[in-house]
Amino acid sequence: MSDETSYLAIRVTRDRRIAERYSLIMSSKEIPHEIIDLPDGLTLYVPAAEVERAEREIAQYEAGERERRSQREEPRYYPDDIPGLLLTLSLLALFHALTYLPPGRSFWLDTGRASASRILDGEWWRALTALTLHGDAGHLFSNLVFGGVVLWALRRLLGSGRVWFLVVVSGALGNFL
Repeated sequence: MSDETSYLAIRVTRDRRIAERYSLIMSSKEIPHEIIDLPDGLTLYVPAAEVERAEREIAQYEAGERERRSQREEPRYYPDDIPGLLLTLSLLALFHALTYLPPGRSFWLDTGRASASRILDGEWWRALTALTLHGDAGHLFSNLVFGGVVLWALRRLLGSGRVWFLVVVSGALGNFL
């Protein structure tokens, strides 16, 4: 601090980020200042002639921050689309039932199941097609029940499109790996 100008302490904080913010405010308004680390905390000093202006600038900043915090959106919940979820899960169950009709299970499994050797031989789409196949009714039922609960919860937060995209991508990556 300059010996010629008398500096006064106007703010004290223990939070370095807040002290840096005060310094940024002062710098942006070209108010001479210093932050000194004292036992009570980081202390903002400004020239006595600039105290009023510095206080006003900090008050304006803090008022703006309070307003921004009050206007922050609450988490956005997408409406529950239980009928859409049930329809999708029902279509998966129907497809599972159709895989047992002639030409039968062997056709569907041979055509679409994830086979490491076939995927490595270039049939990458098997990582996707295998997502629609289930080993038996128990496998299907557990996917529908537990997957349905997870999908329902995630759809409320992320929306349908994002969740189905994540399901397909993560499932395909899992099969691919």
